Amino acid sequence: MKNSEELTRWLSNLNAKKTPEWELLPELELYMDQVLTYLDKHLAVYQKSDEDKVITSSMINNYVKANIIESPVSKKYNKNQLAHLYAISILKRVLPMPDVKKVLNTLGSSAESQYLTFRETFDETQTKVLGDVINMIESTHDESILHGYMLRLILEANAKLMIANKVLSLMDEQKIEDQ
Repeated sequence: MKNSEELTRWLSNLNAKKTPEWELLPELELYMDQVLTYLDKHLAVYQKSDEDKVITSSMINNYVKANIIESPVSKKYNKNQLAHLYAISILKRVLPMPDVKKVLNTLGSSAESQYLTFRETFDETQTKVLGDVINMIESTHDESILHGYMLRLILEANAKLMIANKVLSLMDEQKIEDQ
């Protein structure tokens, strides 16, 4: 019972957290420490623990080296880079970085269109999934059902990730054929 109540509170908090709108992303260019502060504020809810960091300066530097995001200009990051870093921070939890880059590239031709598509899809998906879990918890107070549902969520995530990986693989094959 106590676990269900705590989970429901956490899910409700997570459900209330929406991806920042494009228009609300900072227009001013930010230094690394400002980028980390901004992203930590918006992504802290996705941390497994207080020690866990969703994004670090080393990660950002690696994304730049791997050409996943553009290099900063005069050590400052712009709105486009910030939008990419936000999406990357979510996507990297389930995909390797080369696949994250592929996914972002399929979302549109500009950083803005990529972010808008990501934001809309992410918020819609998260709202649905969290709502389903909250409804399940509120309909029963049996902890064993909650444990079974946890297993179902894990297995669903696994199946959906396998399908996503196959689609990415087919996209790669199509690129090779198109050349």
